[in-house]
Amino acid sequence: MRRMAFVPLVAALISILFALQVGRQWVTRRKPYQLLWTIALLLYAIAAYGEFSSLAFGWSVLIYKVYFFSAMTLVAYMGVGEIYLLLGSKSKIALATLCVACALTVLFVIQLASAKVALEVLHNSTVTIGGQALPSGITNLYGIAFSAVGGLVLIVGSCVSWWKSKRSSALMIAFGACVLSLAGTFAKMGYPVFLPISELIGITFLFYGFVSASKGSAAGRLEAKL
Repeated sequence: MRRMAFVPLVAALISILFALQVGRQWVTRRKPYQLLWTIALLLYAIAAYGEFSSLAFGWSVLIYKVYFFSAMTLVAYMGVGEIYLLLGSKSKIALATLCVACALTVLFVIQLASAKVALEVLHNSTVTIGGQALPSGITNLYGIAFSAVGGLVLIVGSCVSWWKSKRSSALMIAFGACVLSLAGTFAKMGYPVFLPISELIGITFLFYGFVSASKGSAAGRLEAKL
């Protein structure tokens, strides 16, 4: 077992704890962005566990597909959550974005389930391989739809949120999203060694940004009533 395998395992466990914390806020306040961020954090935990499993025991087709699904979709739901935070729970634009994300997720699951995996790539890999073992049509299409667009929405939305509110939580979300994006980019360029620790740093900033944003939103509503 490689020593670096424990980094994504720790990231997975921490992400579960983060998801429980944000989920507790959703149970209390019932805001859509809190639910979406909880789902995204759980998806991150699944993806991080997939990385741990691959480094510790090697890939299986099932674990690889579950890992890829989680890693691909989590940023999109973070982005939709950011839209809800900016526009409000009753926003039709946010609802339409969520519907598009859900429809794409269903299509992604159908195509991913039937996609052929390049076993030689899967079994000969000693690092996290992203979508290299899947047909390029799937990875390119959903990579743009989920990761690229979702990441852009998350980063830009966080910057707009900071510009409007001047709250540090927005900058934490933007920074965390940038770290995750850069880590994925370096992995695709052939430098996956930075991926586990970068993801751990990124998800930590995102969590504290999510929690602070939720508290700030609640405080803002209270001030408005007063």
